[in-house]
Amino acid sequence: MPKKEFGTVKFYNIAKSYGFIESDGKDDIFFPFKAFADDVTAGDVRKLKGAKVEFTTEPGKEGKVFVKNL
Repeated sequence: MPKKEFGTVKFYNIAKSYGFIESDGKDDIFFPFKAFADDVTAGDVRKLKGAKVEFTTEPGKEGKVFVKNL
């Protein structure tokens, strides 16, 4: 079962639909727009820089983590 984690949105590129989350003791974590709940719009994302978020991760390619359920 995926573990809930917490972090802060460090950056989000609206044009490219991806961003990064800072999480304690870890490298910045990449996330795509599709990691957001279905009711989140691009306008909502524009306001997220610095926001505290809860998310789950799964193993991705090349040993990196993949954010889900942001």
